[in-house]
Amino acid sequence: GAGNVVAAKKKSVHAAERDTRRVVGLRRAFVEALAGGDVVAAGRLMDASHESLRADYGVSTDVLDALCGRLRATPGVLGARLTGAGFGGCVVALCRPDAISEGWRVRAVGGAHVVG
Repeated sequence: GAGNVVAAKKKSVHAAERDTRRVVGLRRAFVEALAGGDVVAAGRLMDASHESLRADYGVSTDVLDALCGRLRATPGVLGARLTGAGFGGCVVALCRPDAISEGWRVRAVGGAHVVG
């Protein structure tokens, strides 16, 4: 009845709020790790973010998961996660210089910096 609908809605809102706090916490920790120069911790947070997107939100694909796994197994790759809208998007990896030879390379230039 109506009581079950209200209870289900409350549980759904609670779960969404919990998930939002977790995502915001991961993002904040990632920014702090980069700002502090801890790229290893930043990479681990990227991996945790991908796992959450895969397991909790179901927005990854087998291809993206395999690519992240392949990247993580590459020496010098610190972390990898899907980005974009999911369901096929793309992968971004945090790497040491010259760790990978395929894909696009992006680096901070001309005043680029981490913002909180």
